[in-house]
Amino acid sequence: MRDRLAELPRRPLENRRNMSTGARTSSQTLAEQSMKDSLYHVAPGTPHCQEAPVGQATSCVVGVAEGASSSKRAALRPNLGDFPSVRKVLRQQEKVAALRDSVLTMRAGVKNQRQNVAQHRRHALDDLAGLMKTLNIAFATGTVEEAGEDLNLVYENVQTSIGELGSQEGQVEDLEDQLSILEYRLHQREGELYTSLKEVFVQSLHDLHDDINMETNTTTVSPGEEGSSDSIPPLLAEYYDKVGDVTVMRERIEELESEHHQVLDGYEARLRVGGVISESDKTFLLNYKQEHQAMLRDLENAQRLASGLREQCIESGLNPDQEDDELALSKGWVVVLQRETDDVQKQKCPALFERPYHGSIDNLMSGFANTRDRINRWLMDILRTTRLEALQHQNTLGTLRPEDISANATWAAQVGDFWTDDEAANGPSLSHDDEAANGPSLSHDSPDASSLQKAAIVKA
Repeated sequence: MRDRLAELPRRPLENRRNMSTGARTSSQTLAEQSMKDSLYHVAPGTPHCQEAPVGQATSCVVGVAEGASSSKRAALRPNLGDFPSVRKVLRQQEKVAALRDSVLTMRAGVKNQRQNVAQHRRHALDDLAGLMKTLNIAFATGTVEEAGEDLNLVYENVQTSIGELGSQEGQVEDLEDQLSILEYRLHQREGELYTSLKEVFVQSLHDLHDDINMETNTTTVSPGEEGSSDSIPPLLAEYYDKVGDVTVMRERIEELESEHHQVLDGYEARLRVGGVISESDKTFLLNYKQEHQAMLRDLENAQRLASGLREQCIESGLNPDQEDDELALSKGWVVVLQRETDDVQKQKCPALFERPYHGSIDNLMSGFANTRDRINRWLMDILRTTRLEALQHQNTLGTLRPEDISANATWAAQVGDFWTDDEAANGPSLSHDDEAANGPSLSHDSPDASSLQKAAIVKA
């Protein structure tokens, strides 16, 4: 018995402890380095812009357009460090670059730690399989009492592996929390940098070309001041500012929709394997529709204001689409408002305007291996009877009329009955010869035939 147990593969506990300690050390080192880089705003491998004394050149130059001549760049470069707004942008650019490096480093640490967790999970399963094999041998040979020492040793290996696995999983959660904090800080820094860049670009660069030694303000030059013929009018500058706000809102909506698709796909994957969704993901899915609609309303208001400013610019003889100077925005920034939906139709048939997976048709029909899976997903979208639709669109179900719900349930039952029936039990379909004896078949216009045609599509 002991000879047979000795053949079982065992790994020394010290090796696994050393491996676990090394994994924790490397992960902690990456996490600490990322946090230090973000605190001190030091980007590894990123050249820093040094502020030079007054009258000397700085090492970094921003705000010079690509179309400017080399002589103009040379004239601007010596005094860029004298402008507070430009120095502010340079400092914020360093902070954003440092945080981006920290986020990338932290992501690499999270990936390495996840690999360690997967490795420890395999070790734990191997130890558990060894314990079950030992028990099977002991019970088969009737030597349970004699194998007590070996069983205790294998059981200790299992307990150690499970403990190490739990520790590694805890470290992954800690690293993911730190990564979320860094990404949030990066988002804030990028927003501050964007605001500062807008302040710089509304300045009169043409006035800087005429007199590079003059102290400039961050506000737009008024029409009555000297050199205003080459500056951006206040109305046009306000329009550009509002267009920038619209662009930021659209990017945030795209980020929210992308996160929604990721959470939704993860939830469906857990459902397929019998898993449970986390409370945070559940709250996000339930609140997504309300948050998304609120962001769309804000975007619509911003677009309306931008369109109004655009019309005012045109009426005032200003060209909002001008591209002949380095401050003009491209025409792609102009957002065209969509027509508003008739509110009367929404009140009559609210369910028609609140469909599941609204605006995500491309994602709806992707990720399925064959036609039958796509049709199943289509049925889920139409009937709204699965747990996913009940969780995601529970408010939408309340807007349907009772007769519509019962009709959907009846049609679903007919499809399910036809789908589960065995062709062998039902027999072959009627031929043209049998039609004369058994009567004409159902016409294509009858409701029953329509239901059977839909069910036949499902079965295909």
